[in-house]
Parts: sequence; structure tokens; C-alpha cells
Amino acid sequence: MKILITLVAGACLALQVLAAENGLPDRVPMGLETWWLSDEEHRFDTLEQLQAAEGNLDWTRSDTENLSFGFTSTPYWYRFTADAVPSPDQVKRYLHIPESLLNRIDLYVVRGGELVKHIEMGADLPFAERPLQDRQFVVPVRLSDSEPTEFFARVQTDGSMQFAPMHWDPQAFTEHARLESLVSGLYYGSMLVMFFYNLFLFFVVRDRSYLYYIGFVGVFTLFMASLHGDAYQFLWPRAVAWNETSVAFLVAATGVATLLFTNSFLKLRQHGRRAFLLLRAMLAISCLLAVLTLFLPYDTAIRLVSLHGILIMGMVLFISSRMWIKGFRHARYFVLAWVVVLLGTSALALSKFGVLPWNAVTANAAQIGAVIEVLLLSFALGDRITQERAARFQAQKDALESSRLAQKAQEELLETQKSVNEELEIRVAERTRELEATLNELETVNRFLEDVSNTDQLTRLYNRHYFVKRYHEEYRRAQRQQTPLSVIMLDIDHFKHFNDTYGHIAGDECLKLVARALNLCISRAGDTLARYGGEEFIVLLSNTDTEGARVVAERLRESVENLRFQIEVEVVPVTISVGVAETKAKDARNAERVIQLADEALYKAKEQGRNQVCCYAAE
Repeated sequence: MKILITLVAGACLALQVLAAENGLPDRVPMGLETWWLSDEEHRFDTLEQLQAAEGNLDWTRSDTENLSFGFTSTPYWYRFTADAVPSPDQVKRYLHIPESLLNRIDLYVVRGGELVKHIEMGADLPFAERPLQDRQFVVPVRLSDSEPTEFFARVQTDGSMQFAPMHWDPQAFTEHARLESLVSGLYYGSMLVMFFYNLFLFFVVRDRSYLYYIGFVGVFTLFMASLHGDAYQFLWPRAVAWNETSVAFLVAATGVATLLFTNSFLKLRQHGRRAFLLLRAMLAISCLLAVLTLFLPYDTAIRLVSLHGILIMGMVLFISSRMWIKGFRHARYFVLAWVVVLLGTSALALSKFGVLPWNAVTANAAQIGAVIEVLLLSFALGDRITQERAARFQAQKDALESSRLAQKAQEELLETQKSVNEELEIRVAERTRELEATLNELETVNRFLEDVSNTDQLTRLYNRHYFVKRYHEEYRRAQRQQTPLSVIMLDIDHFKHFNDTYGHIAGDECLKLVARALNLCISRAGDTLARYGGEEFIVLLSNTDTEGARVVAERLRESVENLRFQIEVEVVPVTISVGVAETKAKDARNAERVIQLADEALYKAKEQGRNQVCCYAAE
């Protein structure tokens, strides 16, 4: 556990150091340069409408880097200006809005009074439609080295209105995003470790408190993933409606798990009947709220569950503190854990309401508190088990002291205890072996799934996903080693007509036959043949120039031309058109450009009559 804390703290420190070192020009915060306007009457839906009323608008300048207006459904307009960059090499920037739950953002880029770019994004749109695949909102923009660039943003959300624009150097942002991913990975990794560790303990000791505890850890981790946009990016990127609802639902579900764990851990049924009944009533309300979040508007649901969540944490802290005062020693860790999570989640909730400023501390307070809380609650469970075990040992000692004359009974008791310990060790060993066997099976399945994910199931060649990954590896190697790299793109001629004439089953057989013929021609280690899509195939030739690639391409074309594809009694000719492109170390083209050039050469081959090879002619 100490190692996990150290790793999380170190990653957070590295992120802060990067933020400190990434001052101008790598990272430029625009919050203090931002003017905002509240459109309570919904008068301005577009930039044209806003500019038409410019003389009558009451813009307010921000006095903070992080604007926060609490829960509101009112649209807000923001205006900020990026100065001209010192060098033409710095015009490419990433505009970054560090928030993941804003429903709708209309971004307008204006330069010299003319609209340069209009981008629509937000949590109400599928994740795949974002300009950059990031959990927050990031937009590639081009600034000017001769004049300022003005940005207008219309933002509307059902949740908390928070806005802190900044623009980054692309390379600096990539490093920043990598470190943020590392911090998130450490957080989720530590939560998963605690989840499975305590799940294992539950199977060993069979204490229901562990079951409720791992339920709390699991639900709370999902809540944090949903709140910070990780769940939308990796778990449900197409579930637009659920993405927003999930935040409120998981807050309510976390309340359910918290109340169940508190009642079980503190044994309130035996030691605090009134507190037990009070938490049971709050549990019923939490269950009701969890159901209502699926039907209520999000702005209403999130207010209700947030307020109820704060009430739950306060009540749990009050009851556990009283139990500690009454002499339940194991409650001390429990109290400390809830103090930490109360501070963290309260800071997050109050920042959402606009009471506290929105910054890196308040935005991540719940995550920091969660890691510490999970560790403290784990200690609390261990302490309670230790106390209960110590109490059992003391009871045994008292019984032995009062039964000194019953030596035979004492020996039987010791023998029984020995047998119990041996059985426990056997059970632990069995569970360990079962876990190892399960892990081995999972490893086997993962290897199988990896093979399936990399293979086209029809032709048994590599698929496009594998080719792209392999291509980028070879492209980087070619750049490092200063060697040529060629791409061959080929396409079966008149394949649509073939399918329409002979049917898709014959078309599939044709694809398989062509794939086998091509595969026989590609035998050199390091070269890759893949089905690129439909009737298209692609070949990657490492350390091969255009002339060498042309030779291979002609061999591929001839091997297909020599095929005898027979349908019933008819022999159907099959030919391919082939395009070749090469990249060299000194080329300024990016990786995707080389594939595009090969595709252009392919279409040139088709235009010139098909069944031939065309190479990209460098300018």
C-alpha cells in the first residue's frame, strides 16, 4: 500500500512540476483574459446573432483563471483573445478546456473580423466526434504570427458550469496528457488492487463487511471514472444519454454501498439500534434516488444526489465518531477515513455549486481522498478482525483458567484449534491455487483474443488494426535508421461487379483465393501483408525503395493474374490494380501521408486501365 501511495504522490508531483515548467509559450492559460456573458433569455444561439447585438452586450471580465458558476442550465458566452505568436513554427496549438461534462460547446475562431473555424462538441455528442480523442475537450487550432486570434465559445450544460480555457504547444500537451494518464492509471490501479485484495479476503474470512466494502470501492471508482470522462472514453463512448445520467446514478449507488458497509462494519444492529434504523431509512432514500436519476432531468437529479451524499457522509461521520467515543477502538480508522473522503468529496461538490473555486486541487480532491480512504478502511477492517480475534483468544484464556482441572477438555480444545488453523491454511492454499489457475486461463484467453483481434477472419491475413500498429513501428524505425520504407496498396478490379454478378459467397471465395496468392509472394521477415478493407489489401516493405517495391508489386499482380477462379464451368479472370509509394528518412511527410500516396497511385492505376502497377512520382 505504501508503494501505491508513493507512486500516486510522485506522479502528481511530476504533473505539478510539468505545469510549472510549461509556462509560456508551451501552456498559456486564458482565464484572466476571458470575458463572459450570461444569456439567460437564450437570445444568442449563433455568433452572428451575438455580433449583431455587440453594442448592447454587457460583457464581464474574469478575475480568475478558473470560471465557475455552479449548477445552471443558462447558456454562457465566453470571449478571449490569443496574441500573435512570435514565430510561424508556433502557429499550431491545442485549445484545451479542462472539463468533461459540458453538454454543448460551440467554438468560433475569428481572425481579422472573419470566421475561420466553427467547431461543435460536448458531452451530448458521441465521443468519436471529438476533434481529439481526449477525455476533456481539446481542439487543434492555428494561431497567426501577424495578428491576434479571437475565440468565442457558447457553452450550455445541465450540470456545473466551469470554464478555464488555455492553449498548448502540441508536444507539451501530449506530454501533459501522458502524465495525467499515468496519474489516472495509478489511481484506478490502486483502487482495483484494493478491490481484488479485499475480494480475496472476503472469500477467505467470509465477513460480509468485506463484500459491502468491495461494492463501495467498485461503485465509487466507476463514479470517479464517469465524473472525469474516463468512463465515456473507454467504457461507453457511444452511450451519450447514459454518460450524463451515470454520474448522478453512481453518486446514489455510492450512497447505497456506503450505508450498507457502515451498518455492517460498525454492527449497528447490535450496538446502535437508533443509528441502524436511521441509516436504513437513508438507505431506502438512496435506492429511491438511484431509480429517480434514470427519469429525472440531470440538473435536478445531480442536485438531489449531491446534497443527499453530503448528508450521508456527515451522518456516517457523526455515528462512527460516537462509536469511537463509546469505546469501539476499530472505529478510529473508520472516522479518519470518512474525514478524508468528506473533505475531498465536499470540496468537489462545493466547487460544482460554485461555493469553492474550481482548480486542480478541488477537481481531484475526491480522487485523492478516495485513495487514502480506501487504505484507511482496509486498515479499519483489519483492525476489527484483529480485535475480534484477540477477544476470542482472551475468552479462550479465561475458559482455560477456569477449567484448569479439566485437562482433558483443555487438550481437546487446543487440538480443535490446531485443526481449525490447519484447515484455514489448507483453504488459503486452495484459494491461491484456484486464483493462479484462473489467472493462467485468463492469460490463455487474452492471447487468443489478441490473435483474433489482429486477424481478418475471412482471409486469415492480418487486419487493418494490426497493420496500422505495425506500420507505425516500422515507420519510426525507418526514421531512426535512415532507411527507405515502401507501401503497396492493391485492389481487386471490378470487384463490385463481380459480387453483383456471382454473389457475395463467390466474392468471399475470391477474396480468400487472392489472399493466399498474395501471401505466397510475401515471405521476407519484417514485411507485412494485411487486408485493408473490402477488396483492398496493403503491403508494408521495410528497408525497400520504390524500385524494389515495384518488383514486388509486379510479382503480386502476376500471381493474381495467373489465378484460375472457376465458378461452376466458367473460369473468371481476376486481376488487381496496384499503387506503390515510398518514404525516406529525409521526407517531411507524416506516416499517414505515405499510405495516402500509395492509395493515389492505386487509383491512377485504375484510371489507366487497371491490372497494372503505378508508383507515386515524387515532385
